[in-house]
Amino acid sequence: MRFRLIIRLVAPALLVLAVVAVLVVSARHRRRASEPGRPSISAHGGGPGSTRMAAGTMDFPQPNRAWLRSMPFIATIQASGKAPSPAVIAALRRAAHAGRGPAMDRIGLLYVQGLGVGRNYAAAMRWYRRAWKAGCGRAAAGIGELYLNGWGVVRDTARAVRWFRRGTLRQSRLAMNDLGICALHGQGCRQDAGAALGWFKKAAALGDTGATMNLGSMYYLGLAVPRNLARALRFFNRAAAKGDAAAVGEAGFVYVTGGPGVPRDPSKGIKLLRKAAASGVGTAMGNLGYCYVLGWGVSRDYGTARRWLVRAAAMGVPSAMNGLARMYRGGLGAARDEKTALMWYHRAAAAGSRNAMCDVGDAYAAGTGVKRDYAVAMAWYRRAAAAGLGRAMDAVGVMWLNGRGVARDYGQALAWFRRGAAAGSVRAMANLGNMWFRGIGVARDFSQAGAWYRRAAEHGSTAAMCALATMLVRGQGGPPEYGKALAWLRRAAAMGSAAAMDDLAGMYCRGLGVPRSVTGSLAWYRKAAAAGSSEAMLNLGAAYTHGLGVPKDLAKAKAWFEKAAKAGDLRAKQALEELKVLAPVPKKK
Repeated sequence: MRFRLIIRLVAPALLVLAVVAVLVVSARHRRRASEPGRPSISAHGGGPGSTRMAAGTMDFPQPNRAWLRSMPFIATIQASGKAPSPAVIAALRRAAHAGRGPAMDRIGLLYVQGLGVGRNYAAAMRWYRRAWKAGCGRAAAGIGELYLNGWGVVRDTARAVRWFRRGTLRQSRLAMNDLGICALHGQGCRQDAGAALGWFKKAAALGDTGATMNLGSMYYLGLAVPRNLARALRFFNRAAAKGDAAAVGEAGFVYVTGGPGVPRDPSKGIKLLRKAAASGVGTAMGNLGYCYVLGWGVSRDYGTARRWLVRAAAMGVPSAMNGLARMYRGGLGAARDEKTALMWYHRAAAAGSRNAMCDVGDAYAAGTGVKRDYAVAMAWYRRAAAAGLGRAMDAVGVMWLNGRGVARDYGQALAWFRRGAAAGSVRAMANLGNMWFRGIGVARDFSQAGAWYRRAAEHGSTAAMCALATMLVRGQGGPPEYGKALAWLRRAAAMGSAAAMDDLAGMYCRGLGVPRSVTGSLAWYRKAAAAGSSEAMLNLGAAYTHGLGVPKDLAKAKAWFEKAAKAGDLRAKQALEELKVLAPVPKKK
């Protein structure tokens, strides 16, 4: 959809000024390729929803799900970091020798933690097996976790799952939670988010705090259930009420970010994050760092942000390592340093961060901080995709689409975009819309394109909202629906989309769904220009050139064209040259 103020409002007599007409009739599809939802396939990186980082911006992390922490004893160990007194250990041993299974299980846990006794996985296994024989169902979780992590035994995820299942038969809530984690990741069993949700619900009903946390995260992310922030917050608060410091931090995160059903309350969120951080929760420290980067609930302070992120990174929090990488990459609080950024991405990837794996792929694909190598980039994208990251699946699809690191194959691109969309990648949804819209690898189908754009738009993609509005105005896939187009454009504009503001200006310019209004059109062009749209700057310059809705003022026209040129628009340079025809520089006497 391309709206041009000059074309729509200038009288035919004025259109003889071809130089200006040429300026304002250039194609609207001059959108950044990184914005999904337009007729061109979006490249990986940049644009809304990307984890790439431009100067002054940073992606806020997802909630720090319990199952994405370091795997060791995700649910079983709630270590305080303090060793029990010798008297307590002696009492446990007496109870264990008296045949009490729970005491045996607790001694096994102490050997795993190395608290009050030397860390000894073999001893832990012996005590867990004794506890199991004594009828303690919780011991199955301990045995399973030893196999899951390969501590003192050969790592065997299938065997771990079998032990977790045994524990569930004795109503072990810890085994239920661990089984849910394995089902979620497909470790030792088929990956099944629905089964994971079921196990978390059972464990939470028995009072397991970790499972309650995991339920909150499932609802936050919309895994196997519709995304519901209010319900997620209730689960986080329920776990926090049981004394789980990490849950306090998760609730704080939700209050800071807000969303449907949960109004933002940055002040309350920051208090909760500080409380969790003071309790030693590394993820809360990392999220505090992000808050200082973004200025959410606190004054923006890159120095303080870096200190919190460093503390969290030292505790092994992958998202904090990612945050440091993005600060270096964006030059936030320090000189831009791509090599140091890449080092932190590698550390985060080694710590298991799927996003970091994808970011390393981005670095190799773009040649930032390292020599460009599409084959290596593809390897990293595949690694992140294998870990279940939707945006990595989308990136793999883009590589197949463009023939980077692989021979171009539209069928593979389509398949990977479908996988990414199924995994929740909004970019992949938009790219599927693009493929159907343009008929790339498939027969052109506006109905399919509109459906995918709508899905991406409903997940918050402003570019998809604009693409969907374009189809609604043109009547592609059905009769024109200006009212719906306006609604999507206003929603995208409210989210800061300059493209949507441009389109709204065009709607007012042509009187589509609203009364025709030059004033209204110019108002939206001004908003779009303030949001960085060179397109709007060009149209404002044209308006002042011809006095359309504003007094004719060639000086202001020149100023707007210069702003557009500074924004990198080559057409603006041509406009400035052509403006000299209308306002020649007086010759010196």
